[in-house]
Amino acid sequence: MAYGAIRKLMLSQLRLDLLGKDSYRGISLTYAWLANQFGHFGLGFIPALFLHLSIQRFFPTINDALLLGCFLSAGVWFGFELFNILWQFSQSKSKKSAFRPDYRNVIEDTSVDVLFFIYGAMAYGLVMDSRLFFITAMIVLTLVLLFFSVRWYRIRVYQQHGNFPFQRRLSQLDTSFSKQDIEAINNYMNEEATGKHLLIFGEFEKGKTSLGVAIANEKAIKNKTTYYTTAIKLYSLLDLNNSYQNLPWNWRSAQYTIIDDINPDAHKDVELIDAKTFMALYSEGKFGEENLEVLSKKNFIWIHGTSQKKSLQRHADWKNALIHAGVNQEKIYSVILV
Repeated sequence: MAYGAIRKLMLSQLRLDLLGKDSYRGISLTYAWLANQFGHFGLGFIPALFLHLSIQRFFPTINDALLLGCFLSAGVWFGFELFNILWQFSQSKSKKSAFRPDYRNVIEDTSVDVLFFIYGAMAYGLVMDSRLFFITAMIVLTLVLLFFSVRWYRIRVYQQHGNFPFQRRLSQLDTSFSKQDIEAINNYMNEEATGKHLLIFGEFEKGKTSLGVAIANEKAIKNKTTYYTTAIKLYSLLDLNNSYQNLPWNWRSAQYTIIDDINPDAHKDVELIDAKTFMALYSEGKFGEENLEVLSKKNFIWIHGTSQKKSLQRHADWKNALIHAGVNQEKIYSVILV
């Protein structure tokens, strides 16, 4: 998405987050991030106040109780977050996930949290004493946090407009994947070309939707536009133009589109719609040509419910349907969860 467009979207979202009542409009990911960081600021500010006053009262011989109180508040939260991230990493190593956490992303996120704790502690110091140290610390922290806040707020905007039914990351998945599945997922994730398609097949509660959402969420974190929908919902969108909703992007314009529930997984042998019928509906109508063109220009994740015994046949049917619709065979990846 163009820089000017995403900047305009961020400013619009910021206005919505700052004005109005969340009890009326609901909680957005961007609002939750802002509230979280204001909370970190407060948890740095308030303990610094109590520590400062406690040191003054119980240790009157200490010369600079204010500075010590601010440092202790910042230090306690630094220690807490350090323990938190090390514990998280140890947990991820003990879990049998096929995908490693994005350590750089987690460390950056934790560092921003720590900086907001420190920011709150230094703000209390500045309120009590406008010495050069506190002024300098606040200026430096303001500039650093402004940079990272814009970056993380932008990430939350991308995630929020993906319309995911829940939040998930690849490293959180505890699904058992074959070597072929892992290779297919990694190739789909790492290949920067357009027109990629990932077919996910599996039985009930095998983690199909979680996998699709996790892949799309990883892309949203990398500032890629994503869009989640179900097959039933998509049928009603096929004959609507791109301005039917006031959205920053839709299923046609998103870089990654996830189509879930193409067939039910609770009834393993029931195929509500086969590949041939789906593609007929997809390619017919006044936007049929545009819909077909999207298949070769954008990336899709197709999530199918199916029984193990029918997964191979349905996989072949859908792969052939995509090839017949003009998709490059080499850009079709498959995961069959059994």
